[in-house]
Amino acid sequence: MTISIDVPDSIFVGDVIYSPNSTLGPRIQLNIQLVFLQTGSLTVWIDEQQQTIPAGTVMLLLPVHREYFEFDKQHPTEHSYLHWYSDPIPPDFLTLLESLPRTVPLSATMNRLIDSALALRFSSLPTADQLSKILAMEMMWQYIGESQLWASDPINTHKNQIYSFAQRYIHQHYSEDIALSDIASAVSVSETHLIRIFNKYAQTTPIAYLWDLRITQALELLIRTGLSINEIALQTGFKTSYHFSRRIREKTGLSPTEFRKQSWGQR
Repeated sequence: MTISIDVPDSIFVGDVIYSPNSTLGPRIQLNIQLVFLQTGSLTVWIDEQQQTIPAGTVMLLLPVHREYFEFDKQHPTEHSYLHWYSDPIPPDFLTLLESLPRTVPLSATMNRLIDSALALRFSSLPTADQLSKILAMEMMWQYIGESQLWASDPINTHKNQIYSFAQRYIHQHYSEDIALSDIASAVSVSETHLIRIFNKYAQTTPIAYLWDLRITQALELLIRTGLSINEIALQTGFKTSYHFSRRIREKTGLSPTEFRKQSWGQR
């Protein structure tokens, strides 16, 4: 059955940090809500059914249910949220949402979408409201797709999420002096498990992926900018210009200077 989602009447996004041992509720949920749990944890009772939610999770809340929340007893809990208002909510849309898992791992895509929506709160663009609603629809469809995938194959979906988070960490920190232990710690798995996941999804190791990214970024800078060889080496995570030159020659058969001249049509 094909289900369409109408643009919501309105949406609201925000973020909040709860102090350790805080509570919320009891309350009756009045709309559709996605909760993006960034740090800490929470225990929620929905119609007296208890569930503990760790950081790195998206939770779906639906109308008319009674909710009570207890937040992490030792650490601050930070979460972002999307409130979706439609009156009325199409019955087939609500039926679809009721059939989904109430939580999925927080993916890099969902993080990007909620971050973009949060940034629009302060935008002076005359189209900010329309853009926010489009992002809300993207988040809803993303949640539907991810939760359906998660329900059909939770083990492999979880591994894919870990790979996605590790990729994002590497892309954010490739210019820094990071090691395998840093990447594994960022995604909360062992180094051995992370290597197995990269072998499965990228047919390489995390460190080889890191160096491939550094080289790719360095080649782009050689082609697209006038930065010096030393500046490019430092910006892309190479410790010395000698190491940089050796890696570029291994990749291209040319020195960085020769590669730049060739890409610029020079002899």
